[in-house]
Amino acid sequence: MTMHGSDRAAVGTTRHSFPREAGPLTGPKPMNVLAMTCGFAVLIGFAALFIVSPKTYHSVIDLWSFVPFDYPFIDAEYTSTQIECWRKGVDVYVANPCDALERVQNLPPIWLHLPFWPSDKNWTNILGLTIDSVFLLSLMALPPPRCARDAIPVLMFLISSSFIFALERANQDLIIFVLIIIAILLLERSIAARLLGYAAIVVATLLKIYPVVLLILLLREHFRTFLVVMVGAVGIIFGYGLSHRHELLAAMANLPIPATFAFGFGASRLPDAMGTLMAHLTRAPDVGSGVATGLESSPVWYIATYLVMLGATCFIAIRIAASESFGFALIGLTMRESLCLLSGAAVICGCFFAGTSQFYRGVFLLLALPGLFAMARTSPSLRVAWVTRLTGCISLLLMFEMPVQRLVRDVFGRFQNGVSFLGWMSFELLWWWVVAALLAILLRYAFTSQTFYDVTNRLLGAGSARAIIADGER
Repeated sequence: MTMHGSDRAAVGTTRHSFPREAGPLTGPKPMNVLAMTCGFAVLIGFAALFIVSPKTYHSVIDLWSFVPFDYPFIDAEYTSTQIECWRKGVDVYVANPCDALERVQNLPPIWLHLPFWPSDKNWTNILGLTIDSVFLLSLMALPPPRCARDAIPVLMFLISSSFIFALERANQDLIIFVLIIIAILLLERSIAARLLGYAAIVVATLLKIYPVVLLILLLREHFRTFLVVMVGAVGIIFGYGLSHRHELLAAMANLPIPATFAFGFGASRLPDAMGTLMAHLTRAPDVGSGVATGLESSPVWYIATYLVMLGATCFIAIRIAASESFGFALIGLTMRESLCLLSGAAVICGCFFAGTSQFYRGVFLLLALPGLFAMARTSPSLRVAWVTRLTGCISLLLMFEMPVQRLVRDVFGRFQNGVSFLGWMSFELLWWWVVAALLAILLRYAFTSQTFYDVTNRLLGAGSARAIIADGER
């Protein structure tokens, strides 16, 4: 894509990398219908398979995604059992005999007070199908692809192991996904509607905590609006947390921590693995004590690896964000594309650095995919187009990690341990690359936002503020 002089001048005088108005969405909207239809086809297909042949159903799920429970929608049932036992007077933060897996409560206490959520496990199938159906309907609100070829990654995402994992369990993250879509639809409109959109983000935060990172979308507002809404949102979240601090602390203590080599994503996984590997390589045989033996429990290699990866990620993110063409590509997005891209980037980056997330949370990459491929078409630079398109393709590949890793184990047989470890390391490095690219998007958005302009304008004066923004554009 080339940019004419007039186009470059127009972009160069643009103060923000965020569209101020919702422009017309390009691309065929029937592609959204196709994505939703394919999602329902996957859901109906697996439901029919479970009814006809549960054994085949379990074999297919196990091969493609994960080891399933005896019946689907186990995560939807989890919340029902928490409410059931809690209403019976059981301390669900300590024990939950109502749950088939006896899982204790690890969600914020607001879930125990949802009046519309059925506590009877007989509602599990209806509840799970409802959650999945609403989630699949929300796919209609994703930005339509700019061409038919850009629809392929989204359609492939709908058969990925991460997507099927989330659907099969009817996990609560699908509800958060729907709330984010609702917020995005509202944030495209007037200030009154946008306030409702920020309220939806607050509700999502009360339900799962991590959506608090979406408050970064407030930077698009003028500083006064940003300040008022941020204070109100933080006040509600902090007030609720303070009033339910004991339950929240108990729930956080119950959070499951996936094993380092289990399927998932997080910044701590690679440092953990390097610490374990170096402890194994440096441990002297027949030595019962000493530095080498104690290295496994030492934080030295963990901290060193983490700092190296964090430094490299920040360096790459800043280099990408500082690119003039990268800013042009962001400006060229529609409102829907920008909001979805920023939302997906914020959730994935926030969860990545907060701790280890279960594999199904990768479904939030679906928010970012359309924007990544759209940036490849709006960028005047082939290099930026290559980076964003590559990031989109890698994001899609990461959602197929489960079957790929199983294929490696089957193909390499007795060499599977070494090859599987190298494969695992490769996927971890790919996660760090995706996070670096998404972090670049967040940085570019933050430092060219309306709030940043207003603050620098107040602190440094209008001329200095414009100079800073202009430097960011260059």
